[in-house]
Order: sequence, then C-alpha cells, then structure tokens
Amino acid sequence: MLVASFYFFVFCFFSNCLPLYVSSAPNKRGSCLSLCGHYGVSCPQGYECRSNGCGHECYRPKGYTAPEHCTKLECDYHCPLGYKTDDRGCDICKCDYSAMVSLI
Repeated sequence: MLVASFYFFVFCFFSNCLPLYVSSAPNKRGSCLSLCGHYGVSCPQGYECRSNGCGHECYRPKGYTAPEHCTKLECDYHCPLGYKTDDRGCDICKCDYSAMVSLI
C-alpha cells in the first residue's frame, strides 16, 4: 500500500509568493511540485510543461535535438523550469527563471 503525506510550502521569488503543495513520493517519481501549467508558470520558449511522475516541470519537447554546434549539456544540478541559452542558442548550466518574472 502506498501512503503519501502532503505538506504545504510557500515559494517566494522577488517578493511574490505562491502556495505549493508537496507530497512525498516513491523514489522513481520526480518532484511533487507543479511548477508550470495550470497552477504554475508558463515554460520558457522551446520548452513544454509535462508531468515528471508526480508534479510538473518544463522539458524540451520530445524528439528535441540540440543545434549541431552545441555540446551535450551536463550539469551538476537540475533546472525544473529549463536552462538558459548562450548567444549561439546552446543550453548552458544556468537555470532559466524568466517565467517567474511575470509574477512580479
């Protein structure tokens, strides 16, 4: 039997706060935060909001391939709202929180 506990958090960004409902989940699922979609923000250009198994995050569309001149992105951390791009259009290891600015 799977039992999940739920927690209520407030996520603040530039003095704007959003209520977030977080549940614990089995290890095979992603974060249980709905960061985009109906209860979150719009994803940056080139990303789409999809389920991660428990919540929602911004992902590149299925079948996306990076531009030929870009190297494979290997970051030490995950950006649930997508990554910033450099001047050549290549993803870089910096999280893109531009969608959060619309909440200010």
